[in-house]
Amino acid sequence: MNLQKLLIGFLAAIIGGCSTDDPEPPQINVLSQIDIPGNLTTDVWGYIDPSSGSEYAIVGDFSNLRDGNVTLVDITDPTNPTIASTVPEITGFDMKTFGNHLYVTNSDFPSATDDSSRIVDISDPTQPLVVGAFQASHNIFIQEGYLFMSFEFAPGLRIFDLAPDPTDPQLVWEDVNPLGGHDVAVIRDRLYDFHGADATYIYDVQDPSNPVILGEIRHPN
Repeated sequence: MNLQKLLIGFLAAIIGGCSTDDPEPPQINVLSQIDIPGNLTTDVWGYIDPSSGSEYAIVGDFSNLRDGNVTLVDITDPTNPTIASTVPEITGFDMKTFGNHLYVTNSDFPSATDDSSRIVDISDPTQPLVVGAFQASHNIFIQEGYLFMSFEFAPGLRIFDLAPDPTDPQLVWEDVNPLGGHDVAVIRDRLYDFHGADATYIYDVQDPSNPVILGEIRHPN
């Protein structure tokens, strides 16, 4: 087995549970493609319309900072995707959904004190409607009604409650770390705070208003 086949088999084993001895790893084939408005796609998120069961890819564009957009693509038939709608003048750096609301961040531009991230009602994916704003941030994650927000500027990490009013996030906790963050993910009751060049912090967030630090991962470089 040559090196190329060995590497392909190794990757297939990771993503598909295949043995590196399998002669032919599973193939990934392009089913379709579609042009998206904008010139710098930055992120994509998935959404299922509860009323129709239709599936959508939510694609963010970071064109010229303030001049980006968000496009909803109907991918119910993956061989025939169609653009359902585009929300203009929104910097779609990162996107997540809660119920029928879409939260769009703009990568902390122009600053973490600016309410320039947007909340969009996507009850009708063909006619999205901007219904609110929230603090500019670099990256977000939503879990069980809480919005976890990562900033490139201090404090780096904040947690908001969405349940009282999805259009008006309520701050319930913020980090005291003077350094900015980069990314955040929550898996079950564990929060992983990828805090830029500082460290990766792991919290217990069974109570999101009172995270408990469990440990950290650092690298000398």
